[in-house]
Amino acid sequence: MRHSFLNRWLPLVLVCVAGLLFSVSAYAAEPGAAAAPVTAKVEIAASLVLQGNMPGGAGPYTFTLTAQDAANPMPAGASDGVKTVTQAGAGDFSFGSITFPKVGEYHYTIRQTPGNLPDCRYDTRVYTATVYVQWQAEVAGALQATLVLGENGNPAKPAAVQFTTTGSAPDAAGPATTPPPPQASAAPTGVGAGGPWLAPQTGDAANIALLFWALVASATGLLALAILRAKRKS
Repeated sequence: MRHSFLNRWLPLVLVCVAGLLFSVSAYAAEPGAAAAPVTAKVEIAASLVLQGNMPGGAGPYTFTLTAQDAANPMPAGASDGVKTVTQAGAGDFSFGSITFPKVGEYHYTIRQTPGNLPDCRYDTRVYTATVYVQWQAEVAGALQATLVLGENGNPAKPAAVQFTTTGSAPDAAGPATTPPPPQASAAPTGVGAGGPWLAPQTGDAANIALLFWALVASATGLLALAILRAKRKS
């Protein structure tokens, strides 16, 4: 009796179990039933400050985000673990968003590429960006990413990535110059019987010459008159 029951119902049970397993596997294989990928995203941004008198055509300014591990995720547009961004002038800019598919610790460096203008002093600071990707405690099955910034040689953690480029080009109008004060000319001097005296002007010299000849004429007249009187007495 028992063997008869098993022989009758066992094949039916096996067929039902096989059909159930097939249905489950087929449902799991459908595109709409696949679980969404679990990822976390981080955007790395920076800013540029310009100081001083920048030379004409100083921009654009170039900055790079470099992965410390070739396997690190990178933002769109990166090549060989390096994302390059150019900035026309002062302001904020971004290297883009990075998607992290798994738990881990990811390290990057951020720096300014020096230009070749002698009147520009480019920023030599090197920033570090460390991304910690962990499972969220509040939401099961979700990742969260935390960005921590640093600066090489500086124990303090910067709040943001900021580069400063300083210009030392001369002003287009040239440096302002103050003319020297006029020098007082020394009055020419001469030496006479009475000591130093101011040299006469041109008009004064003519008057003195006229006076001199008048004196000579008077003296000559007086001498002639004296000679004439002497002859009459004799």
